[in-house]
Amino acid sequence: MNGFEFPDSLLLENVNPIQSYEEDQELSTHPGVKKRRETLTEILSKNTEANNKPDYLVGEKEFNSVRELSRFEICKVLVENNSYPAAIYHSFLLSKKYPNHKFLEEIKVKSLYGIGRYSSDYNGDTFDELTDSLQGEIQQVYHFVRELEPTDRRSLAAAHLWDYKIKNPKDEAMEMRANDMLREIATLDKRHLDELKGIEKKGKLYTEGILSNISNDNKVKKILKNKNPREATTFSSSKMEKGFKLGLNKVLFVNPAYLKINMTKKKQPIRFIESENRQKDMVKMIDKNAKKVKLKATFMDVNSLGKKSDAEKFNDIIVLEKWMQQKLSNPDGMIPDNNNEAMAILKKSKTKHVAFIGTLSLKEKKSIGGYIVNTVLAGSILLTPVGCYNLFKPNNHSLFYTLVIDAQKQDVIMSSYNVMKQKDRDSIVNANLYWMMLQMKRKPKK
Repeated sequence: MNGFEFPDSLLLENVNPIQSYEEDQELSTHPGVKKRRETLTEILSKNTEANNKPDYLVGEKEFNSVRELSRFEICKVLVENNSYPAAIYHSFLLSKKYPNHKFLEEIKVKSLYGIGRYSSDYNGDTFDELTDSLQGEIQQVYHFVRELEPTDRRSLAAAHLWDYKIKNPKDEAMEMRANDMLREIATLDKRHLDELKGIEKKGKLYTEGILSNISNDNKVKKILKNKNPREATTFSSSKMEKGFKLGLNKVLFVNPAYLKINMTKKKQPIRFIESENRQKDMVKMIDKNAKKVKLKATFMDVNSLGKKSDAEKFNDIIVLEKWMQQKLSNPDGMIPDNNNEAMAILKKSKTKHVAFIGTLSLKEKKSIGGYIVNTVLAGSILLTPVGCYNLFKPNNHSLFYTLVIDAQKQDVIMSSYNVMKQKDRDSIVNANLYWMMLQMKRKPKK
């Protein structure tokens, strides 16, 4: 985009030189690059047969193709891991070879959006930690982001998001990101509403009206005039105690989770086989209790996959789980980077409400040292049969959690958990699941 003028203060005069990794003899488990090369050279010099082997086991063309795909995939992974400056750097490198590539342009805009949103919701600077220790030109990108004021980060993101949206009108998720970033500006950057023309100094970035390229758009004007701040998703303590009333008719349950941990087992505290068997039982319990309250429950879970690999369904589950994880870990209201893929899956399943539900069963040894002292001081008799049993009986805890998301509104509409100092008996699990289903089904008061 045109209209941006960056002062020299945003760039480093020199970046840290790239140095090959050399292992620390005391801490490293792998040899350094130099040592590896020296060892390989020595082996090849003594092994005539190895020298005669081809350089590429899969062929040079196939190797280069896979390497190129991996370079593109790195950009996607960096966005998923919120490493936005790094994603911008890698996408720009690839853009030199693939100019105007839609995927790379999308990576850049998503990264700017992430930078802008994290600058809005967190205290301190998320992008400050690694800057000084980085090596090579990637350090310039991190330094540039660090030196920008939060308001400038949001403005850059909004301008590029809106420009991308105009060029790609069918990209629903990008339109949502553009609208979301403008709402951030309307809420947090009041000075943008006062003057959108002329040359303004905004922190350390000078722009010819940083939003002047898009400020004449009626939709932009409407969003910027919005006086209602974006509110974080919170649930009152009374709602948590009395329960939710969602009034839903159909819910998609994605990979219900069950994990059994037995800390009395030293070798293998996580009971994988037991957990998998209990997960199958829980799916049946969810379906049974949903029918009791007349809630239509559909499932996407790994245990329902056929004996022959159902790759498409498995991939759908992974997409929805990543989508959910980003809804929880990213700033409130932020649009996940795989939102379009998730929405396509939900459209296919004909539902807009998604539930992530799970149970954690924990069994641990009782810490008896302090218990003995306190009991003796209290004058209790320990050496009775009941006293001895209670003294050495392991502690059992069960955690039940439920998260329901309205995908159409991008809102978490139910977040509930219950911790009980009891073993995960069928009756306990069943009672908690019934309560969760009832909260989803019962209608709110008008």
